[in-house]
Amino acid sequence: MTSSGRPASRRPDELDAEVVVDVHHQRALHATLLRLFGLDPRELTFRHGGLDRELAGVSEANVIEGLLG
Repeated sequence: MTSSGRPASRRPDELDAEVVVDVHHQRALHATLLRLFGLDPRELTFRHGGLDRELAGVSEANVIEGLLG
């Protein structure tokens, strides 16, 4: 936790080698940014190779609610 009571977005292990708490995928960060811009990340699609693809990625992209608060 930071001094403001919000969860820290990066907390490394004791050797500062890997993040061990609050690990999020890049898709989740993209979805969060799109939500901050007022856009729904699941509705933004583009056509590529004959398929409709979501802008935030083909896998489920969850918005990081802890960063929005």
